[in-house]
Amino acid sequence: MHEPKAASAESPAPAARAFFAPLPLSVWLAALCAALLHLFPVLHALVSTPEGFEFTGNVTVSPDYMQYRAWMRQSQESGPFVENRFTAEPNAPHLPVFFYWGVGAAAGVLDLAPEWVYAVAGSVFALLLSLLLFLTVRWFLPGGRGVWWVFLAILLGGGLGGHLKVLNQWAAVREGGILGRVVGAVNDAPVFESYRSHYLFKSLFDSHFLLLWLLTLASLLAFYFALRRFSVARAALAAGLCGLITLLHVYEAFTLAAVFAMVVFLCFRRGQATGAALRTAAACCAAMGSVLLALFLVQRSSGLPLPDWTPEEMPFASLALAFPLAWLAITFGFGRWWPNAGLEGCFLMGWLLGSVLLSLSGPYFPYADRAPMALAIPVWILAGLLWHRERERLGAAQGLCLAAVLAVSPAYEFQRLWKATRFDPAAPTTFLDAEHRETLERLRSAGPRDVLLCDYREYRWLAPEYPGVLHHGHFFLTVNFERKSKAVERFFAGSTEERAAFLAAHGVRFLFVTRAQDPASFAAVPGLVELQSGRHGSLFEVRP
Repeated sequence: MHEPKAASAESPAPAARAFFAPLPLSVWLAALCAALLHLFPVLHALVSTPEGFEFTGNVTVSPDYMQYRAWMRQSQESGPFVENRFTAEPNAPHLPVFFYWGVGAAAGVLDLAPEWVYAVAGSVFALLLSLLLFLTVRWFLPGGRGVWWVFLAILLGGGLGGHLKVLNQWAAVREGGILGRVVGAVNDAPVFESYRSHYLFKSLFDSHFLLLWLLTLASLLAFYFALRRFSVARAALAAGLCGLITLLHVYEAFTLAAVFAMVVFLCFRRGQATGAALRTAAACCAAMGSVLLALFLVQRSSGLPLPDWTPEEMPFASLALAFPLAWLAITFGFGRWWPNAGLEGCFLMGWLLGSVLLSLSGPYFPYADRAPMALAIPVWILAGLLWHRERERLGAAQGLCLAAVLAVSPAYEFQRLWKATRFDPAAPTTFLDAEHRETLERLRSAGPRDVLLCDYREYRWLAPEYPGVLHHGHFFLTVNFERKSKAVERFFAGSTEERAAFLAAHGVRFLFVTRAQDPASFAAVPGLVELQSGRHGSLFEVRP
């Protein structure tokens, strides 16, 4: 390899380019494809719905989507702060649901189901994020070299986790020898493909995380441009965006703070815009801290304890498998690039290091798996930047290798979504029949404090339209979820007397019993009146 050209260490001078320079038609078409791709699962489920069934507009059984759907309706009455109805303990409105409040309000004005507004909003976010991503990649890659392949690697690329998931589908691999144990163990890690937010192609189907990717990227870019040419207005914009994303999703505040800390550290080490970095980071952290404090005080006034649920720690293997080729490019090119890297280098490395360090901080930070939000962007920009410092283009062999690694994950996800959105009469979260709809209609008479009890899996189709309280509706939002779940298991297996005592002790008004739980065995429970019975189960009301 010959020595890199000195002019390639950084991008062209600011006067020679503009961040918002016009985009070619091909970029707009790519962004439009991303917007349409977002709607694919919804449209596939819609056309798969046969006569006699109703498509709910929801294509997942995730309990997170259950809460989003409930908040869209709940906020129509209570505004951007809602009470926690996923637990039976009384509480004051304290959950900030500004995005879902907006979706619910728009659905009310348009007379549409909130799920449809949510889907269309995600399509708009996919379009905007794709455009902003291309602008970002184009800005940081000098001379435009590698812009398209880096852009597509971020937009559609996965990692080796996709290969493991494909291998795990084969019984011969899954059930055989050392390879099977390795594949199973790594899949349980879990890999980036197991999360909704860690790869952009996964978030393309998720309106919630599309908005967060968009705001995270916008916040970081606003911070970066305040470093390039500091002004109060630019720092205020960065701080405002950071405060906004904290209001929508508090976890991003910690990721952004870690990134800012690393950028400031590197700027001080390299003597790059130290004053601007410190002032802008202070403004952004003050904005995020103020929002966090305000939300904490609101939560304290709710009467509920802080949720004690924490996700799994992020193992190093997950990060290593996520971007194998990018890590190689960065590793082999870093030593020659970093000595001459300037402000842009400090920013990209700070973004990368802050995200990685917080991702691996599991023993100290309980939500470390939230840290990789938009991590793919600096990883692939740095990989492209270092690769093209010494090469004019990506060769055919390198391109094929890149495609072989990156394309498996999105292909696997597309296959999974195709199967998941085909018609299934046993999936009421997506496809409601007349019996399911009748159950929901009967529950509309519930008051805001009436408690509904059922197996926690049944909440996923009952909760979104239920106007009352759920006994143990969501593992994260339910106080003492594990204890309550075990108590409910004992309730369904208990005697008539035990069942009656449980219903009275917990103030239950409605009880849904699935066919597998033997509704007939509840007939002798005093005060329990059957409202509806069908092939899916029975709905009961507890009456004095």
